[in-house]
Amino acid sequence: MERATEVLETTENLTSCTHAEGDRDEHVEENLERNSDTSALRVEGELQDKLKAFLKDKGKSFTEWVKEQLETEEARETTIEKAYKEGYNKGYEEAKKKHQATYPCSVCGKPIEITDPRTKIAVAKHIMENGCGHVACHEMRKKG
Repeated sequence: MERATEVLETTENLTSCTHAEGDRDEHVEENLERNSDTSALRVEGELQDKLKAFLKDKGKSFTEWVKEQLETEEARETTIEKAYKEGYNKGYEEAKKKHQATYPCSVCGKPIEITDPRTKIAVAKHIMENGCGHVACHEMRKKG
């Protein structure tokens, strides 16, 4: 970030160089184009007036303001990424609790997740053969 600030300050100083006639210094323009560490931003007219007034009102240089905006954007992106990961993980865990089929290990008792398609078919067949079903379906059957 220090390098970015340094570059912006350099750019700010270079772009303000003018000849006595008010024309832009051609060497400054060439240096800006050649120097890959430097960025130039041209703001003209009403937008330039608004920006100058805004910066004056805030008591900040253009470089300070750009640095602040970059830091704010980086923090926002970090917050969005963190929120996405938290939401994804929370939703995944909720879905896993609701939909994951397990049975206890006969040795240690810890849950074993049923992931193998053949095992899922065997479990479903066993459940159906042993009369397992919805509570409401069993109640309807009893009522006849």
